[in-house]
Amino acid sequence: MLLVWTPGLALMSLSASATLTVTSGLADYQVFQRSATDTVTLRVEGEASTAGIIVATLSSDGKPLEGFEKREIAQTGGGAWKGTLHGVPLGGPYTVSLTLVGAEGNPVGEVAFKGVLVGDLWLMAGQSNMQGYGDMVNVEPPSDRVNVFRMRGQWDVAVEPLHRLHESVDRVHRGEAPMPSLDESDTATARLQKGTGLGLPFAKQMVARTGVPVGLIPCAHGGTSMTQWDPKLRGNGGDSLYGSLLGALKAVGGRIAGVLWYQGEGDSGGDQPAMYTQRFTELIQALREDAGNPNLPFYYVQIGTFAHPNKALVPGWNSIQEQQRKLEETVPNTAVVASVDLPLDDLIHIGTEGLKRLGKRLANVAIGSPSRGPRLDHLERAPGGLRVVFREGSGKLQTPRTRVSGFTIHDASGEDLCLIYKQLVDPQNPNAVWLGLVSDPPEGAQLWYGHGLAPFCNLADTEDMAVLVMGPIPIPKP
Repeated sequence: MLLVWTPGLALMSLSASATLTVTSGLADYQVFQRSATDTVTLRVEGEASTAGIIVATLSSDGKPLEGFEKREIAQTGGGAWKGTLHGVPLGGPYTVSLTLVGAEGNPVGEVAFKGVLVGDLWLMAGQSNMQGYGDMVNVEPPSDRVNVFRMRGQWDVAVEPLHRLHESVDRVHRGEAPMPSLDESDTATARLQKGTGLGLPFAKQMVARTGVPVGLIPCAHGGTSMTQWDPKLRGNGGDSLYGSLLGALKAVGGRIAGVLWYQGEGDSGGDQPAMYTQRFTELIQALREDAGNPNLPFYYVQIGTFAHPNKALVPGWNSIQEQQRKLEETVPNTAVVASVDLPLDDLIHIGTEGLKRLGKRLANVAIGSPSRGPRLDHLERAPGGLRVVFREGSGKLQTPRTRVSGFTIHDASGEDLCLIYKQLVDPQNPNAVWLGLVSDPPEGAQLWYGHGLAPFCNLADTEDMAVLVMGPIPIPKP
């Protein structure tokens, strides 16, 4: 049904103080997960103070979209109402205006929502490097096509920092402190010196390269382990990390495009590394089940460096990295990106500029272009040394300078044998590294890239997709 009225009548009628409210289904800056047809159906509920017809207008840049001007979505006798707006197309930001039209055909109540997007929702989870601890300097600027579901349960423009644990609706993040008001939370956030993350750079890359708006759902919490993220704790609701995540997932509609994950530092101590792959796999499976998508994309970051003198504190650091490297080979629709080459802003947290690069790397794997980065193909003997051959990536490795750094050879006990005197991109194969050796490695020797807590690694392809930490890799016999 199409209704027409004049602006003058609208002003006069709206001054009659009839009330139209929305109680669920639509909010300022809300992002809706697109369907397979690149559309979405808006299901809205509310209250009306008088009888009438409710019509919706969808506008972009101040102009109504064709076919979405004054479309009837509900009739009400006064009181509660429910309405449906079908076929809202991918895009935005939209303004969605709902108008209550009275018995005489005049508008008697109106409510509007700004900044609404239809695109892809990405859930962010893990620990502090996903939460974001980069210095609040030269931060990624916001975009009108990237919004965030704040931890207080409210949609907003995505502005750093995205993770604001102090305002979370859930105690697992906020602790026992009282829930702050919006003004109190924003004031506290403005004083933060740290808090930049990879989410906003990721989202802006996705928008720039696909044209699809993005909604981000921050759920990470620093210093957490896989046992704390155990899906079996979902029954604890907002008192558990997984329960809190599920609450956010439900609040945004239950459907998402994928998951971004950065965690593992908290599992590198004690006996936890032995269970990491199993726990990680179970987490991915549980998330896919709870999201209703057995193929839900899951992209994650391999942990990087830790500038700490006590290696005994985290004896399983390299083990976690190797398990993360291999997981994508066994769990479908997953991919890992490296962080070992990125500079830190403190002893363990990647800095703001590095997080921007990391966001782009995750966008590369999410889009599938140019590729997920270099992957080890095989190790072979070469004249005067060894050749480390990679596959995928851009097909051409490079470093900020001509010298490659990060490879070491260790004996069976883990001791660095100091056998490598030169590391360089192979002149005969740009997707391989030649290692010059002072002598032949002993039997049982193993190759590493990125061994230890704080190695200097600088190898990436021409798209800045860095080589993953790897090892131990058996060295082939002569």
